[in-house]
Amino acid sequence: MKILICASIPVASVKEAAKLAEKAVKQKADLIEFRLDYFKGSSLDVKKLVETGEIRKIATNRLKSEGGKYAGKEEDRIKILIKAAEEGFELIDLELKTRNIKEVVKTVKNAGAKPLISFHNLKETPSEDILKKIYEREVEAEAEICKIVTKAKSILDNVKIFNLLKACRKPLVCFAMGRLGVPSRVLSPIFGGAFTYACVDQKFKAAPGQFTIQEMRKIYDLMGLI
Repeated sequence: MKILICASIPVASVKEAAKLAEKAVKQKADLIEFRLDYFKGSSLDVKKLVETGEIRKIATNRLKSEGGKYAGKEEDRIKILIKAAEEGFELIDLELKTRNIKEVVKTVKNAGAKPLISFHNLKETPSEDILKKIYEREVEAEAEICKIVTKAKSILDNVKIFNLLKACRKPLVCFAMGRLGVPSRVLSPIFGGAFTYACVDQKFKAAPGQFTIQEMRKIYDLMGLI
C-alpha cells in the first residue's frame, strides 16, 4: 500500500503557485492541486502552471457553493477547466452538480485528461446510504476518480467514510473536514482512499482540518506506513 498525498495550492498568482509547487515536490508530495478559482482574470496562465515540475497535477475551479472562490459565469468556469485539460493537466476536478456533466467529461477525456468528479457537503456527513448513492452517481457520470468530502459533526462520521471506502471499487478520495474529521483525513488512504490532501504551509490551508505535507508524512512515518 502506497499512501499518496496531494498538495493543494490556493494562491492568486502563477509566480507564487510555482514557488509553492516547488516546495511541495521537495516535501515529497505525490500530486499537486492548483486551485484556479483563486486566480482573477488575466492573472491565470494555465500553461505556465502545467510547466511547474514533473508531478501529476489536478486543475480545480471550485464553485463558491462548494467551498471555493469562483463566482463568475458557469460557462466561463468550465472553459477554464477544459483549457487546463488541453494544456496538459492530468486530472480535472469537476463538481457532480456541473451542468451537462457527461458532455463536459467527454470533452475533458478527448483533451487527454482524466475527470475527477467531486461532491462536497459543507454542513454535515450524510448517511451511508446517501454517500453510496452519491458515489454511484459519480461512477455513472464516468469519473476516473470519485471524490466525496463532507463536514464531520460527530467523531462517528469518520466510520461512515471508512465503510464507504471499503465498499467501493472505483478509485475514491473521501474524508470529512473539520476537527472531528481529522481521523478520516489522515486514515482514509489506509481504508483504500486514492489519496488525501495537505497544504505546503499552514498559511496556505485550503480547507478546515488540513495538515501540512510534512505533518502528514510525520504521522504516517510514526505509524510505520512510509
